[in-house]
Amino acid sequence: MATHLDDEEQLEAIKRWWRQNGVQIVAAVVLVIGGWYGWQFWQDRQEQRAQEASLIYGELVGAVAQMDEEPDAESLDRITHYASTLKELDSDSQYARYSGLILARLAVLEGDLDAAAGELEAVLEKAGDDPLGHIARLRLARVEAARDNGDRALALLDVDNPGEFRALYAEARGDILAGRGDTAAARAAYELALQNLPASDRDARPVLELKLNQLKPDNNAESADKEA
Repeated sequence: MATHLDDEEQLEAIKRWWRQNGVQIVAAVVLVIGGWYGWQFWQDRQEQRAQEASLIYGELVGAVAQMDEEPDAESLDRITHYASTLKELDSDSQYARYSGLILARLAVLEGDLDAAAGELEAVLEKAGDDPLGHIARLRLARVEAARDNGDRALALLDVDNPGEFRALYAEARGDILAGRGDTAAARAAYELALQNLPASDRDARPVLELKLNQLKPDNNAESADKEA
């Protein structure tokens, strides 16, 4: 009899505990299961988006190659569509940054330097100091120079550690300074570019040497130095 009462008391205690805690337990289970399915859905969606982006990027690369051969309106529209779609799929992806560079290039071809600057600014903001960021910075500097924003262009090229891009930064600086008529500073920049040019980049050396030779030293400055 005592055993029977003990069983009933235990059963009643369990029922009472369940009434007090059952809702919270069910809610926790639902959250855990829902979270797992949500995570799986998110993972699947991310994988699907990555596959879509890869396919679109392949189409974009092919369209750009065709544009180099025959830049007609149809190919330009196709490139713009692919690049814009990649940016919409995931604005933080590397594909989106490549697309920004391409859209900036198209904007330059169309003479829309403001749009080009906007695209390059966006790439630079996302890419930071990685190689794609340096490429965006170099192109943005040239676009700003073309927009008559020479000071802004030179400020963009004032980078503490350009690394493997040191020669390209120096060459861009030389081009901008030469365009402003600052011959001595431009020559110094081209010389720095030649000094830092990778041995593997043989094609760039003749171009840099030509730019340097086209800038005659400032004779008045040389005379002043000798008199001093």
